[in-house]
Amino acid sequence: TLHQLRIKNPGQGRDWTAENIWAHVKTIVGVFKARGLPDPIVYLHNHDFNGMGGHIGAEVLRMAHAENFSTLVVDAAYRKNGTHNDNTVLTAALSLAPEQRDALIEWNYNQQAIEEIICRFDSRTSQMTPWDSDWAGGTEGSDIRIAKEYGLDVRKINHAKEIANEVFPLERAVTPFSEYKLRLGIAIMIEDGIEPKNADTVRQWVNGGGKLKVGGDVLVGLKRWETLVPKTPEVGKLLENMPDELEAALGQKSKLIGPADLPASLTTQQRHTALGYQQKGLEFATAQAKGTDLSPLLVAPHVLHSKPKSLRAGTAFEVLMDPTDATSRAQVQFNGFGTAP
Repeated sequence: TLHQLRIKNPGQGRDWTAENIWAHVKTIVGVFKARGLPDPIVYLHNHDFNGMGGHIGAEVLRMAHAENFSTLVVDAAYRKNGTHNDNTVLTAALSLAPEQRDALIEWNYNQQAIEEIICRFDSRTSQMTPWDSDWAGGTEGSDIRIAKEYGLDVRKINHAKEIANEVFPLERAVTPFSEYKLRLGIAIMIEDGIEPKNADTVRQWVNGGGKLKVGGDVLVGLKRWETLVPKTPEVGKLLENMPDELEAALGQKSKLIGPADLPASLTTQQRHTALGYQQKGLEFATAQAKGTDLSPLLVAPHVLHSKPKSLRAGTAFEVLMDPTDATSRAQVQFNGFGTAP
């Protein structure tokens, strides 16, 4: 059996260098060799904040080739995409045939055209993440949306996450820890009792009995502390300050949704979704059954993923009449936005 391991760098911190990456790969390969196993596929995925991602990836490929390691895969995107490794820079380390390079260029043109149509959350226009950040590079769109819901200046999002990370160091910024720290950061920023906004005043607030406006899932994450990083005293103190909220969240987590909890009207696919994804899955399956979800727009990605209120009058598209039957479609023409309140 050939194994695959994934190295996921959420952002592009200062330690994301070719030398550090190759040191990790060599350690992994060494373990496999010691156990008499074939070399694994090592897959790298990173976000590019400063234009160096493709160059770093290309150098890692050269290091791998120099030591006859042929199962290294480095993720990349189209030329000048601005968020991930530039595939033309990355593949400069590879010996591609002329027709392969022509196909790569053609794909880049096509992919760029597709993104211009369906790009709803574009982080390329955001200045909120520093060039050397360790934070996930693919979450800016949702981070900005959530911050606006709480009336928080988007320029303060990164500062909020950094404070939360210092007081509640829940590992590096990968899901679900990145979401927990974002929620904690926003809670810190919207709490009037915490001034000025820094780690020391947060510690004083929590140790003085203060609470933070975070969801139960965040409290459960703090309670479980599924990370190798040592737990800070403020973690336990915050949970001590919010016993009722924590108990309610734990009680909700303890009840699994079973077949008896599902409406009889759900299809087999909807039942599978509800049982597999629990509350979120049940909410989606129920909405789908009522026709209040977005499934009918799956065959119209230029509508579904476009920026809100950007669709041009006269745009024609198809909708699914029955999400379980890909052939049941209807033609629709959008005639423009109304002016009624």
